[in-house]
Amino acid sequence: MLLRLAVLCTLLALTRASIAAQGQTIRHEIVRGRVIADSARPLAHANVIVTRTRDRQFRSATTDTDGMFSIDWPDGTGDYVVHVDAVGFTSVNRALRRSRTDSVLVADVRLSRAGGPQALAPVVTNAERPRPTRDPGADVAASEYTTVPQNAARRLAPDLAGDLAAIAALAPGVLPVNGGISVFGLGTAQNS
Repeated sequence: MLLRLAVLCTLLALTRASIAAQGQTIRHEIVRGRVIADSARPLAHANVIVTRTRDRQFRSATTDTDGMFSIDWPDGTGDYVVHVDAVGFTSVNRALRRSRTDSVLVADVRLSRAGGPQALAPVVTNAERPRPTRDPGADVAASEYTTVPQNAARRLAPDLAGDLAAIAALAPGVLPVNGGISVFGLGTAQNS
């Protein structure tokens, strides 16, 4: 039991000596402040992140309805970076250092409104309109290697080549009837 106590005291002394050698004293500190808008009104629900510069540990808080925030550091070193942001406002980073023996560090921040939506340059595209091949049989080289289905005009009898009802009847769901065409079972008066 005494041996454990002696080891613990030695480790504690070495830790304090190491910190003192770095020139920083660890103490309980509170970083607090108020966030206001550029119109001097308190800014509620702003995000505040306080980062300890020695080891980059951070703690965060959100401002209350009066724009106030408070972050407790039981093992503070007196050297921090405060980052504040809110929707619609430009974010702010500020260095904060302890002066003398203060245990409460105050970081009051004023945020200015962001410059509104950013206008983007217009997007311009240039391209030629693709021209489909109307007669797949015209390309002899392609027809040697692939099977190309015949288009609608080639499936009609030569005497029906100009008949629109006969051409329309080649589409699925279209039937030629007396006096016109029937699309999906509708009468000729309901199709045009």
